[in-house]
Amino acid sequence: MATLLADLIKHLLYVRYIDFETLKKILKVAPEVLERLLLPLESQDLVRVYDGRVEVSNVIGLAIEGLRSGLTHDSVAGGLNWRDFERYASKILEAHGFMVYRGLRGGFSEGRFEIDVFGFKETLALAIDCKHWKRTHFSILRNHVERHISRVELLSYAIRARVVDVGFRRGKILPVIVTLAEHSRNTINNVPIVPISKFNDFILNARKYMEELSLITFKV
Repeated sequence: MATLLADLIKHLLYVRYIDFETLKKILKVAPEVLERLLLPLESQDLVRVYDGRVEVSNVIGLAIEGLRSGLTHDSVAGGLNWRDFERYASKILEAHGFMVYRGLRGGFSEGRFEIDVFGFKETLALAIDCKHWKRTHFSILRNHVERHISRVELLSYAIRARVVDVGFRRGKILPVIVTLAEHSRNTINNVPIVPISKFNDFILNARKYMEELSLITFKV
């Protein structure tokens, strides 16, 4: 049953929407078996089952469930795209009262930047780089972190110079990398590496982590 569940989740991640009869034939299972497999996914609001159809309603949540069910990171990452991560991160920030911008671009003579997701609330802003990588080497991740630090530094200059005006007037900008997989390091160069499954907790405790982990920030 565990293997069947993993196969079901993998297929749903890739197609997102399918009729019940076709899904039953692909998995080669009886209707009652498919219903039993879908039930826990539906109860977690990961999929919707209606009018003989199955539709994914929470892509990232389903991906995390796929990992728990035994799917490899390669399999799961292949069914996701960077927009899935951006949307999910944005929704979580908005749920916590953050003002959110996606695909924030700007720059001036010193260089240009693009931030996947920028969210702020009061005096705290998060500049998020969303990576739905498969597992990757430390050196590659470190290079991404260094480039993200440079982008966020440019963003802080642009906000102070009012080249970019998003309504964030004073406070600290925290660079964050959000990933699909958990990594052995939770920070690199004092930048947090946050698996998407723990992003909600990170937001709730961001200020505490900033102090405990001496995270890098840019003042505005």
